[in-house]
Amino acid sequence: STMAKGPAGFLLPVLCALAYVLVSRRHRDLLKMELTSGLLILLCVALPWFVAMYARHGQAFTDRLLFHDMFKRAFTHVHDTNEGDDVSFRYYVWQLGYAMFPWSGVAPLALVAWLRRREENSARADATVFLAMWFGFSFALFSLMLTKFHHYILPAVPPAAMLTGVMLDDAIRTSERAIGTDAIRRRFEQAVYGAVALVGA
Repeated sequence: STMAKGPAGFLLPVLCALAYVLVSRRHRDLLKMELTSGLLILLCVALPWFVAMYARHGQAFTDRLLFHDMFKRAFTHVHDTNEGDDVSFRYYVWQLGYAMFPWSGVAPLALVAWLRRREENSARADATVFLAMWFGFSFALFSLMLTKFHHYILPAVPPAAMLTGVMLDDAIRTSERAIGTDAIRRRFEQAVYGAVALVGA
């Protein structure tokens, strides 16, 4: 992705990982992240292609890829196919509605449900925090870019889908063990999930 999309290819995963460490308060993990080795690997993988393409095409390569396809797409409107549409952040809310079907109604709830388990000390809670950071940074990055294509939001779909799966799994698990006074709260949660799904549909 770095070869095709430049800095976004490596900055997005790095930002997600750093945000995960900060939100989950695992600050000691910053020392284990081996950012230097990651940068060296990135240079070994991506740099030869940039060098080879520049050697072959010269300035035409940098003009097209770096300035037109990367810089201008981020900061100006370049050949949009959605003229007349609302291209604010709502554009990708709309596109995610299509992309997440048939879970479009449940996904928004799943995108905030991770906040409830953030304080849990478990691998499941850690995973949901990471997925939420992945979705948040992907959505923010592509919403801030001025050129908008429906397929740009694709990197935000996998974390949203996985968070939806985790939330649905939680709903099934809690319904299976709902007993006593806790049963009323569990039934209420299930009713909320059902209502959100119906509204989404």
